[in-house]
This record gives sequence, C-alpha cells and structure tokens, in this order.
Amino acid sequence: MHHVKKKIARIVDELITFFYAAGGTDFDIKIREDEEQHAIFFRSNYDEAHFPKIEQLCRYLNQGRSPAVEESYWGLAGGGDLEAESEMLLIGAMIDHADIKIKDGYITFYLYRYRG
Repeated sequence: MHHVKKKIARIVDELITFFYAAGGTDFDIKIREDEEQHAIFFRSNYDEAHFPKIEQLCRYLNQGRSPAVEESYWGLAGGGDLEAESEMLLIGAMIDHADIKIKDGYITFYLYRYRG
C-alpha cells in the first residue's frame, strides 16, 4: 500500500515541477482516496509561451494506464524538468483516466488511478 501512495506523491511532485518550469505561480492540489481509486485534482496557471508543452502533456495524460511501462520505468525515473519528457510519459502510464480543462491561462486536471 505504501508503494502506491509514493506513486501518487511522485505524480503530484512531477506536475508541480513541470508547471513551475512552465511559469506556474498559482497551484491548487487535492488528493482523495477511496475504496475504488485515488483521485488527484491539480490546477495551475502557466506562461502562454509554454503552451505547446502543455498540449503535449495533455496527450501523454490521455494515453491510458500501462502497468508494464509503469513497473519497468518506475525505478528508473529521476528528477525532470520541462525539457525531459520521460517523466510526463511515465505519469501518463500511471493513471487510468484524465479529465483536463484549459481556460483563461489555467489548466485543471482530474487524474484517476483505479485500485486493483
């Protein structure tokens, strides 16, 4: 169980790192855990100059969970920055579903990781 919670914390850490590098200065984060899933709410502003990277992140988050990729690369992932795509690919492989909204210079994610 502890391993799963570390993964959730890592997802949030990578999102914060990514959005700091994308000019983010205003973050809202909420994590909810229940019997069926972990849900992550993440909201951030960003610098419009980084919008192409934001779009790329959205594509990665919508790729769907890949347990084989997750287990293979989990131990290999290091600290990343805006230029390192491997961390965002890994996050996409670690979540089952993403709801994403972009409006007025803010992006809002609802990320879901189902149990089992």
